[in-house]
Amino acid sequence: MRSLLISSLALVLLVPAVAAAAQTSGPELTFGASVRWGQATFPVESTTPHLILCVTTPCVLADASTEEAEVTPTLILDVPLSPRWAVETLLTRHEGEMEFQASFPVSDHQSYDLTTLLVGLQRQWEGERVRPFVAGGVGYTWLEFGSGLQVYDRPIFPGIIPTFVDGAEGLATSLAAGVKVPISPRWAARIEGRVIWSDLPERLGGTLQQDEIGVGLTYRF
Repeated sequence: MRSLLISSLALVLLVPAVAAAAQTSGPELTFGASVRWGQATFPVESTTPHLILCVTTPCVLADASTEEAEVTPTLILDVPLSPRWAVETLLTRHEGEMEFQASFPVSDHQSYDLTTLLVGLQRQWEGERVRPFVAGGVGYTWLEFGSGLQVYDRPIFPGIIPTFVDGAEGLATSLAAGVKVPISPRWAARIEGRVIWSDLPERLGGTLQQDEIGVGLTYRF
Protein backbone atom coordinates (compact mmCIF):
# COMPACT_ATOMS: atom_id res chain seq x y z
CA MET A 1 0.00 0.00 0.00
CA ARG A 2 2.79 2.45 0.88
CA SER A 3 4.55 1.64 -2.39
CA LEU A 4 1.34 2.46 -4.28
CA LEU A 5 0.99 5.76 -2.43
CA ILE A 6 4.56 6.78 -3.30
CA SER A 7 4.03 5.92 -6.99
CA SER A 8 0.76 7.87 -7.02
CA LEU A 9 2.47 10.88 -5.43
CA ALA A 10 5.15 10.82 -8.12
CA LEU A 11 2.51 10.85 -10.85
CA VAL A 12 0.60 13.71 -9.21
CA LEU A 13 3.78 15.79 -9.03
CA LEU A 14 4.65 15.11 -12.66
CA VAL A 15 1.26 16.13 -14.15
CA PRO A 16 1.63 19.90 -13.63
CA ALA A 17 5.32 19.66 -14.52
CA VAL A 18 4.56 18.08 -17.89
CA ALA A 19 2.01 20.79 -18.62
CA ALA A 20 4.54 23.52 -17.80
CA ALA A 21 7.23 21.81 -19.87
CA ALA A 22 5.27 22.59 -23.03
CA GLN A 23 6.07 26.28 -22.49
CA THR A 24 9.77 25.77 -21.64
CA SER A 25 12.56 23.51 -22.87
CA GLY A 26 11.90 19.81 -23.21
CA PRO A 27 12.34 17.09 -20.56
CA GLU A 28 15.77 15.55 -20.06
CA LEU A 29 16.38 11.83 -19.66
CA THR A 30 19.69 10.64 -18.22
CA PHE A 31 21.10 7.12 -18.42
CA GLY A 32 23.85 6.95 -15.84
CA ALA A 33 26.07 4.80 -13.66
CA SER A 34 27.53 5.54 -10.25
CA VAL A 35 30.01 4.13 -7.77
CA ARG A 36 28.44 4.00 -4.31
CA TRP A 37 29.93 3.75 -0.80
CA GLY A 38 27.98 2.87 2.32
CA GLN A 39 26.54 -0.41 3.45
CA ALA A 40 23.95 -1.92 5.76
CA THR A 41 25.46 -4.28 8.37
CA PHE A 42 23.52 -6.41 10.85
CA PRO A 43 23.92 -9.66 12.87
CA VAL A 44 22.52 -12.88 11.39
CA GLU A 45 22.51 -16.56 12.19
CA SER A 46 25.17 -18.26 10.08
CA THR A 47 24.13 -21.32 8.07
CA THR A 48 27.71 -22.50 7.62
CA PRO A 49 27.99 -26.20 8.57
CA HIS A 50 29.77 -26.61 11.89
CA LEU A 51 30.30 -29.15 14.67
CA ILE A 52 29.22 -26.85 17.47
CA LEU A 53 26.57 -28.20 19.85
CA CYS A 54 24.24 -25.30 20.60
CA VAL A 55 22.79 -25.23 24.11
CA THR A 56 21.18 -21.81 23.77
CA THR A 57 20.85 -19.08 21.17
CA PRO A 58 22.54 -17.22 19.71
CA CYS A 59 24.73 -20.06 18.49
CA VAL A 60 26.75 -18.98 15.46
CA LEU A 61 26.69 -15.26 14.65
CA ALA A 62 27.95 -13.48 11.55
CA ASP A 63 27.82 -9.85 10.44
CA ALA A 64 26.05 -9.57 7.09
CA SER A 65 26.79 -6.54 4.92
CA THR A 66 25.59 -5.29 1.56
CA GLU A 67 28.34 -4.60 -0.96
CA GLU A 68 29.77 -1.12 -1.39
CA ALA A 69 31.86 0.63 -4.05
CA GLU A 70 29.85 -1.18 -6.72
CA VAL A 71 28.70 0.26 -10.07
CA THR A 72 24.96 1.02 -9.93
CA PRO A 73 22.75 1.91 -12.94
CA THR A 74 20.61 5.02 -12.61
CA LEU A 75 17.72 6.51 -14.61
CA ILE A 76 16.88 10.21 -14.09
CA LEU A 77 14.03 12.21 -15.64
CA ASP A 78 14.04 16.03 -15.34
CA VAL A 79 10.78 17.74 -16.35
CA PRO A 80 11.23 21.55 -16.46
CA LEU A 81 8.94 23.92 -14.59
CA SER A 82 10.89 26.97 -15.77
CA PRO A 83 14.32 27.66 -17.31
CA ARG A 84 15.85 27.23 -13.82
CA TRP A 85 13.63 24.71 -12.03
CA ALA A 86 12.63 21.15 -12.85
CA VAL A 87 10.91 18.19 -11.21
CA GLU A 88 13.45 15.37 -10.93
CA THR A 89 12.57 11.67 -10.71
CA LEU A 90 15.37 9.19 -10.02
CA LEU A 91 15.30 5.39 -10.12
CA THR A 92 18.35 3.36 -9.12
CA ARG A 93 18.72 -0.39 -8.57
CA HIS A 94 21.63 -2.42 -7.24
CA GLU A 95 21.83 -6.21 -7.29
CA GLY A 96 24.64 -7.85 -5.34
CA GLU A 97 25.84 -10.56 -2.98
CA MET A 98 25.91 -10.20 0.80
CA GLU A 99 29.27 -10.33 2.56
CA PHE A 100 29.49 -12.41 5.76
CA GLN A 101 32.16 -11.93 8.41
CA ALA A 102 32.62 -13.91 11.63
CA SER A 103 35.35 -15.06 14.02
CA PHE A 104 35.56 -18.30 11.99
CA PRO A 105 35.42 -19.00 8.22
CA VAL A 106 31.90 -18.84 6.80
CA SER A 107 30.58 -19.85 3.38
CA ASP A 108 27.09 -18.34 3.52
CA HIS A 109 25.64 -17.07 0.24
CA GLN A 110 22.79 -14.60 -0.15
CA SER A 111 21.78 -12.19 -2.91
CA TYR A 112 19.99 -8.89 -2.42
CA ASP A 113 18.30 -6.12 -4.43
CA LEU A 114 18.42 -2.48 -3.32
CA THR A 115 16.01 -0.21 -5.21
CA THR A 116 15.45 3.51 -4.60
CA LEU A 117 12.82 5.80 -6.16
CA LEU A 118 13.04 9.55 -5.51
CA VAL A 119 11.00 12.57 -6.62
CA GLY A 120 12.15 16.14 -5.97
CA LEU A 121 13.31 19.46 -7.39
CA GLN A 122 16.38 20.47 -9.37
CA ARG A 123 17.82 24.00 -9.56
CA GLN A 124 19.98 24.70 -12.61
CA TRP A 125 22.19 27.61 -13.66
CA GLU A 126 23.04 28.37 -17.28
CA GLY A 127 26.74 28.75 -18.09
CA GLU A 128 28.85 29.27 -21.17
CA ARG A 129 30.33 25.76 -21.13
CA VAL A 130 28.67 23.93 -18.23
CA ARG A 131 25.31 23.98 -16.46
CA PRO A 132 25.76 23.58 -12.67
CA PHE A 133 22.83 22.17 -10.69
CA VAL A 134 21.72 21.06 -7.25
CA ALA A 135 18.86 18.67 -6.51
CA GLY A 136 16.98 17.19 -3.59
CA GLY A 137 14.36 14.49 -3.40
CA VAL A 138 12.26 12.23 -1.19
CA GLY A 139 10.92 8.76 -1.86
CA TYR A 140 11.34 5.13 -0.86
CA THR A 141 14.01 2.44 -0.69
CA TRP A 142 13.27 -1.27 -1.00
CA LEU A 143 15.78 -3.88 0.27
CA GLU A 144 14.99 -7.47 -0.73
CA PHE A 145 16.90 -10.68 0.03
CA GLY A 146 16.97 -13.61 -2.37
CA SER A 147 15.85 -16.27 0.11
CA GLY A 148 15.61 -14.45 3.43
CA LEU A 149 17.89 -14.15 6.46
CA GLN A 150 17.64 -15.02 10.14
CA VAL A 151 18.35 -11.60 11.68
CA TYR A 152 19.03 -10.83 15.35
CA ASP A 153 17.86 -7.66 17.06
CA ARG A 154 20.43 -5.77 19.10
CA PRO A 155 21.50 -6.02 21.89
CA ILE A 156 22.50 -9.67 21.63
CA PHE A 157 21.84 -11.70 24.79
CA PRO A 158 21.65 -15.43 25.71
CA GLY A 159 18.40 -16.99 24.58
CA ILE A 160 17.60 -14.38 21.93
CA ILE A 161 15.66 -15.73 18.94
CA PRO A 162 16.37 -14.51 15.37
CA THR A 163 13.61 -13.17 13.13
CA PHE A 164 13.19 -14.30 9.52
CA VAL A 165 13.49 -11.26 7.22
CA ASP A 166 13.03 -11.40 3.45
CA GLY A 167 13.11 -7.65 2.87
CA ALA A 168 12.28 -4.19 4.17
CA GLU A 169 11.32 -0.76 2.92
CA GLY A 170 11.64 2.75 4.27
CA LEU A 171 11.57 6.44 3.45
CA ALA A 172 14.54 7.84 1.55
CA THR A 173 15.93 11.34 1.01
CA SER A 174 18.68 12.61 -1.26
CA LEU A 175 20.86 15.64 -1.98
CA ALA A 176 22.96 16.04 -5.12
CA ALA A 177 25.18 18.57 -6.90
CA GLY A 178 26.91 18.45 -10.26
CA VAL A 179 27.27 19.82 -13.76
CA LYS A 180 25.88 19.11 -17.21
CA VAL A 181 28.34 19.58 -20.07
CA PRO A 182 26.60 20.13 -23.44
CA ILE A 183 27.86 17.94 -26.28
CA SER A 184 25.29 18.99 -28.89
CA PRO A 185 21.94 20.83 -28.86
CA ARG A 186 20.23 17.67 -27.51
CA TRP A 187 22.99 15.72 -25.77
CA ALA A 188 25.01 16.48 -22.63
CA ALA A 189 27.32 14.67 -20.22
CA ARG A 190 26.16 14.70 -16.58
CA ILE A 191 28.59 14.46 -13.65
CA GLU A 192 27.29 14.53 -10.08
CA GLY A 193 27.90 13.67 -6.45
CA ARG A 194 24.95 12.44 -4.40
CA VAL A 195 24.10 11.36 -0.86
CA ILE A 196 21.14 9.05 -0.20
CA TRP A 197 19.71 8.36 3.25
CA SER A 198 17.41 5.33 3.60
CA ASP A 199 15.40 4.75 6.78
CA LEU A 200 15.71 0.99 7.27
CA PRO A 201 14.52 -0.94 10.36
CA GLU A 202 16.90 -0.98 13.33
CA ARG A 203 17.39 -4.75 12.97
CA LEU A 204 18.89 -4.05 9.51
CA GLY A 205 21.27 -1.38 10.74
CA GLY A 206 18.94 1.63 10.94
CA THR A 207 19.56 4.64 8.69
CA LEU A 208 21.66 3.70 5.67
CA GLN A 209 23.80 6.53 4.26
CA GLN A 210 25.26 6.03 0.80
CA ASP A 211 27.64 8.45 -0.94
CA GLU A 212 28.09 8.14 -4.68
CA ILE A 213 29.79 9.70 -7.68
CA GLY A 214 27.98 9.25 -10.97
CA VAL A 215 28.32 9.99 -14.66
CA GLY A 216 25.69 9.79 -17.34
CA LEU A 217 24.51 10.76 -20.79
CA THR A 218 21.56 13.18 -20.96
CA TYR A 219 19.14 13.56 -23.88
CA ARG A 220 16.88 16.63 -24.13
CA PHE A 221 13.58 16.06 -25.95
